[in-house]
Order: sequence, then structure tokens, then C-alpha cells
Amino acid sequence: VPMTGLPSAFRLELRANLADGAVVDLGVVDGRREPLRPEPTTRYQPVLIRCMGRMGTTWLIQLLSKHPAILAHRRYPYETGAARYWLHVFRVLTGPGRYAEATPAGLTRSEWRDAMVDAAELSSADPVTVGSNPLFGEYLDDGLTGLGDPHPDRTFGAWGGLVRWLGGDYGSAVGRFCRQSIDGFYDEVARLQGQPGRRYVVEKYFDTYDGVDLNWELYADAREVVLVRDLRDVLCSVFAVNAGLDQPRFGRGFFDNDADYIQELASRAAQLLRSWQDRADRVHLVRYEDLMAHPEATTTAVLEYLDVDARPETVAAMLRGALADGSRLVGHRTSGDPASSVQRWRRELPGELQAVCREAMGDTLAGFGYPRR
Repeated sequence: VPMTGLPSAFRLELRANLADGAVVDLGVVDGRREPLRPEPTTRYQPVLIRCMGRMGTTWLIQLLSKHPAILAHRRYPYETGAARYWLHVFRVLTGPGRYAEATPAGLTRSEWRDAMVDAAELSSADPVTVGSNPLFGEYLDDGLTGLGDPHPDRTFGAWGGLVRWLGGDYGSAVGRFCRQSIDGFYDEVARLQGQPGRRYVVEKYFDTYDGVDLNWELYADAREVVLVRDLRDVLCSVFAVNAGLDQPRFGRGFFDNDADYIQELASRAAQLLRSWQDRADRVHLVRYEDLMAHPEATTTAVLEYLDVDARPETVAAMLRGALADGSRLVGHRTSGDPASSVQRWRRELPGELQAVCREAMGDTLAGFGYPRR
């Protein structure tokens, strides 16, 4: 059964909540789930730009959108996210409901089942919530776990065909619908923008979104670019954007002080680093600094990764087209020019915050190829 909420290789930790409140570790289960089977008939293959805020994705997408094989919805700042939306729809419609968030610990099996049913009914009554996949619902749970039946093995056999349909044909049908929706959306974008015949669609995919691996499973020729920037320069850019705002952006308003915010950025960046390292054989890494200092070479490398026309004249035309649209980015920049946006932290970041960054981000900075100091 493809359980799309889990990575292809996973580990489940089993714990029991006892009546006296104690928690007992029972063990772990290592497993692999069956991968999805992509269909080669889709018109577009998504290129997801994995990133954090203020890392340069707006400029990168503006640049890539000038290639004759790549399509982006030209709605500044390029955050429409249609492919991202339907990938998430697929994950929700084929994954289990979040019963764990709705059920307290220490319940008997009967009490747990009742709480699970209540959670499902509440989600189904919510006009903006889909609820759970029936594969994980109360009736199949009875059959799979044997709740209410003294002979669970005998019960399981009667449900086998339904389980296989929900885990196989159903998932394929939902995946087909989501791919068709992405195709339909970008067909209309291509028509309105006068850009037929594109091979890829490019979108931002922020690090806080789950399910990026589904892109690889639902599409035979998917691509992913991880765009990174020196986190200390990211921090300076965030501070510059938020200067004078009543409601700080990029999550800064959730933290009482800059040091705590730095810890949050460090945690998210470390996760992004692990995600890239785990899939470095198929994911292309771009550093913002290289894109600014060596735009021709960096763009060429991205196009070669996408297996599209990367001739020098094509890259030069892309850069000219992106620069001609540069007025869109005037309000987006927080530094005078690209050169001054690199290593600005040495000039702008107070010494005490530089020390916090070294402590919290040092290993991640080194992992992405940046100096610790």
C-alpha cells in the first residue's frame, strides 16, 4: 500500500501509553513503501525550486522563464504554486487523517476507536477539510487490526481486495487527476502568455512545505533545484525588509528576539541541507553567490541539468530578457546591487549576532560550502 505521508524508506517508533501515564518504548519498524508509478503522458514536468525566503528564487525563476522550454506564471513574485497545490492535494487525499492530534493518550482500544470515529466525523463536517482516506477509516481498521473480532487473521482476508484497490487503483486515479489539473492550469497559462510547447513548469517550493518527493514519484522526468544563500545574508535581508513594518515578515514576528529567530532559521536550513544531501545524486544545487558572480556559467549548469538547450546564445538571450524585466525586482531588493548583497553580513550584522550565527549555523554553512567566519 503506498502511504504517501512516509518517505520511501522509513522507520516507525512504537510506544505504548499505559493507564498510569507511563510511556513504554516497544521497538522500531524499518520499512519501505511501494513507490508510485509515474505516467509518461503528462504535458509538463515540474521543476521545483526548493528554498527558504530571501534566497533569490524570484530572480532565478524570472531568469529560467526566459528559456523557450520553461514556463512560469508571470505573476510577480512568481508564487502561484499550482503544481505545489495539487501535489499537496494528492498527499492529503491518499494519506491518513491526523487522528494522533485529536486523540489523547492512555485510551483503551475501544475508547481510541470511538475517538478516531469522532475525529473523522468532525473533519467530514468541516466545509474546508476533506477528512481521511477510507483506507485508514474505522471499518477497515476493524478488519486490519481485528478490533471487535477474536479472529483477526480470518477477518483480514475478507478485506484484502478493498485494501489493494484503495492502495493501488485509487491512488493512481487521484494522481492522474492531480497531474491533469496541473496540465490544465499551465495549458491556460501558456495560452494567455503566448508560450506554447513548453516542456517544464517552474515553481517555488519553500522549505516549510512537505511532500516534495511526490514530484519525483508522480512524474517520470521531474527536476528539483535547491537554491541556497549564506544564511547570515538571508538574515540581513529579512531585517531590511522588516524595518519599519508593523507586522514583521518571514516568521520573525513569532520570536521574542533575534537570537531565537536565528535558531529557527538554523534548524530549517539544517533540514534543507539534509534533504539535499540525501538526494544529491538527482537534485541540482545552486548558490545565490554563484548566480550573482557567474550568471552565465551557473545558468548553463542548470539548463544542462534540465537537459534543455544550453548554448551560449540561449543563455545570453535569457539574461538579456530577465534584465529587461528588472524593474519588477526594484521593490524586492534590499541592497543597492548584486555585488553588495553578497557577504553584507560582515558590514551589517552586529558582532553578537555573528557569534550566535557561528554557533547555531556553523555546520550547516560549511555543509553548503560557506565559511564559518
